[in-house]
Amino acid sequence: MTRSAGERHGCVGPGGRPPAAPGPTPHVRFHRLDSRPDGDEWIVGRLATGRFVALPEVGKQALDLLGQGLGAAEVGRRLRETTGDDIDVPDFVEALVDLGFVAEVDGRPTGSPPPPKPTFAKLRPRHVRWVLSPVVPVLVGLLIAAALVTCPPVPLGYRTLLWSPHGSAVIALGAGVGWTLLLLHECAHLVTARATGVPGRIRLGPPRPVLDNKKDQHG
Repeated sequence: MTRSAGERHGCVGPGGRPPAAPGPTPHVRFHRLDSRPDGDEWIVGRLATGRFVALPEVGKQALDLLGQGLGAAEVGRRLRETTGDDIDVPDFVEALVDLGFVAEVDGRPTGSPPPPKPTFAKLRPRHVRWVLSPVVPVLVGLLIAAALVTCPPVPLGYRTLLWSPHGSAVIALGAGVGWTLLLLHECAHLVTARATGVPGRIRLGPPRPVLDNKKDQHG
């Protein structure tokens, strides 16, 4: 009933005990979940952890009924009445537990790992919501135009880049400028995501032979 948008992982409960296993007719309490329609499916997940799945319409109905506090047996009965199909709701609940969507099963914590801390956690949407204003790109355009008009032209040549006879100094400065611009670029993505309430994260990782700056933003 679910199709994971990322790899699945297990959970360990408090004290190293395994997480609460769903019973035959479990009642569940979910973490905060966000959803949006996507064609014939629904994209559902936790912004805090970046875990999302694609659910068919019947899966979204089951999720909503479970979220209302109904037990698995009652959810299965209602879905049978509306769709004519027998849905394995306990198996569906178990899949949701594995995804980290469920906080409690029959009143027992599932032991879901805490969500990773976002980059610049103290930066709130109210602090940066102004970046979404349509006035911002206009001001940036005016600033660039003013710089082009008022600044004297810079002569371009090979000595513009090879400014020093020491090659190591040229390479070091180029790398420093490049990484600084890359960081500013990723911070712009992060600020925009935070303005919409998405807890983005920036991290460094080596997915390729060279280091690559990676951002983790979902929503």
